[in-house]
Amino acid sequence: MLGWLVFYVVLTVSWFAMFPATPEADFELRRRLQSIGYICLVWLIVQQPGALSVVRWAILAATTFAGAVNLFEFFHPGAFSLTTGRAAGLYMNPNSSGAALLFGMLVSIPLLAVRWRAVFVFAIGLGILATFSRAALAGWTAMAASLMLDELRTSGIARLFTKLFAIGAIVGIVVIGVLHNLNPEQGAALGDVVADRLGTFMSEDARDDLSTSERRELTGRAMESIGQHPWSGAGLGTNRFLDRETGSHNQYLDLMVQHGLAGVLVLPLLAVALIYGSRGQARADAIRFAFLLLFLGFFSHNMLDERYLLTAVVVQAAISRASYSSPDSGQ
Repeated sequence: MLGWLVFYVVLTVSWFAMFPATPEADFELRRRLQSIGYICLVWLIVQQPGALSVVRWAILAATTFAGAVNLFEFFHPGAFSLTTGRAAGLYMNPNSSGAALLFGMLVSIPLLAVRWRAVFVFAIGLGILATFSRAALAGWTAMAASLMLDELRTSGIARLFTKLFAIGAIVGIVVIGVLHNLNPEQGAALGDVVADRLGTFMSEDARDDLSTSERRELTGRAMESIGQHPWSGAGLGTNRFLDRETGSHNQYLDLMVQHGLAGVLVLPLLAVALIYGSRGQARADAIRFAFLLLFLGFFSHNMLDERYLLTAVVVQAAISRASYSSPDSGQ
């Protein structure tokens, strides 16, 4: 983890010095230094005796609470979210909420007894479903399958199938009951968001999905910038496009716009750093976490800014480090 942090600091400072000073570059430098400082702070905290376990239990509680808040907002559209019909809870952004639930689930689920893990995974899945975040739902599907394969090895196929059938039946009954009792306002909000989020698949005209349309345009702008500066990038702060100055919704493109070829290495090297040195079950957990990190990088340009994600990254790095001396410490 330290090696990756040094690489990221050197990359940031070097590119800031190489290109002309601009307000955008100054802002990007401050933003990154704040994130780097936050990583260092959390790392110092989790290195204290007993702190890592306390932090993981706190993440478990926060993840459970966040999932419950999302389900509350499903029945009260717009209570927190900036996008009516999509739950976000206290994160306010549905995509951030879905990602936070995912990473919180991964770093805290080993704390639970095996018999409760499937229940926890599906409960968090309901919280993610309420966000209608397609990336988070795809990530949850992959992570749930991976976690259930782990449980299959310990519980056996008969017990796991029985548990999944029972959970599926309960979830199905709850969902049907919820949909049956929605009031007209809630039903209209749900219909609108389903039509928007699934428009790409339900309509021959993918432009019906506003999110997909904007992402396509942003990707085009980012690729155009990369084509003009493929090796060294255009410098810090050149990663905002359109009138509202948003990013490309892709961390790889975002970093390549600014750093060129070197930028594409940032996330993969972080994934390697999280896995390196881990042993036992902690290694499998680190690989799962790294896969999710790399996957969601295709759908967000804020992977290295979000505090919930940086917290989870540091906790996972600490788990991997602890497993080096004790392979069972990841539990």
